[in-house]
Amino acid sequence: EASDIWRTVAANLIGVASDEIHLASRLAVRPVQALNIMIHDYNGTATPTGLPLLIQQYDALNHRKPDVVIIDYMSEMTPTQTSKNDNTYQAIGRIYRELLDIARGHNVLIWSAAQFNREGVRETKRKDGGKASVEHVGDSYQQVTKATLLLKLELFHTEGPIGYMNAEVLKYRHNNDWRKFQMELQYPLARFREMSPDEWAEVVVAKVGTQKPEPVTSSSVFN
Repeated sequence: EASDIWRTVAANLIGVASDEIHLASRLAVRPVQALNIMIHDYNGTATPTGLPLLIQQYDALNHRKPDVVIIDYMSEMTPTQTSKNDNTYQAIGRIYRELLDIARGHNVLIWSAAQFNREGVRETKRKDGGKASVEHVGDSYQQVTKATLLLKLELFHTEGPIGYMNAEVLKYRHNNDWRKFQMELQYPLARFREMSPDEWAEVVVAKVGTQKPEPVTSSSVFN
């Protein structure tokens, strides 16, 4: 729901756990309002054709286009035009093509997520972190072919309110410098922090119970 999203964003900005935030508090509301976030919760069927109108509404309110449009999830949308012969993967492929045209036509970044298929989920549950890749994308493979940036996130281990994730750039259209890095996720504050190779090695030892692995080259994608 929209209130949950507001609460999560506020937690990240003011450093207070999301379940302790009261939306009526100025401390929580002001930082979120300053970001000019628009949240639209579809009550019925969502199609890509409704997105340009929302972009125009945002532009009218803030005198600029949004920096990014986040869709949760693309696969929950319905294509504008359907065929009775379409299967699920073909329908999702139509959605991706429509959204790509909208992103280009309005010059906005569209960000979404997809789940791994069953084989990919099994890979992520392996003790060594698994080998899930683009072939394990659960939705239409057109997400892989059409995307400018494809980022893989795998939850490796959880300790109380902290999660540890493997992240890897599987595709970036503009260069071949595809990085691997590790992140700490603070659930109550919805914050990511990039970890050093030594920090990650300690997490691996705690979960797997083996000697420290060879350090993985870390990038500065997240600060």
